Amino acid sequence: MRAEIAKHPAVERIYLNQTAQGFKRGSFFIALISHQADAISHDLRRSRLRMSLVYFPPLDERGDIDAADLDEMGAALAAMFLTPVRIFGGGRAFCVQELSGAPRDGQGYYTLTMICTYSVREKDDSPPTRDVQMEFNTGGTT
Repeated sequence: MRAEIAKHPAVERIYLNQTAQGFKRGSFFIALISHQADAISHDLRRSRLRMSLVYFPPLDERGDIDAADLDEMGAALAAMFLTPVRIFGGGRAFCVQELSGAPRDGQGYYTLTMICTYSVREKDDSPPTRDVQMEFNTGGTT
């Protein structure tokens, strides 16, 4: 997601969860709002992620908020997330469920909700169930 947003020419920086010293305009602040994970099967999980994306547009030559850039970024975000399913590294499939928000007070405030499906298969050296032999102690004498 960061790589897609960073492709936009007005974006100089993307801050995650906190802004460091030297905050620059033409940047995004992205923070996780909520995360809920559920098991689909033994080795498959689904997570629902809600994130806050705040865009701080650059200033124009007069030192005012660049309103044209702010409006353009809203359209660019919608275009970025139109692809219904994207596969990222590690075999994680992301599906954008909802993108909402709009410019307000000179910034762009957006909420992105995504569903992520991923495998949690780990190397398991235990034998298959059919190969396990069980011994029961029946309490009797032999």
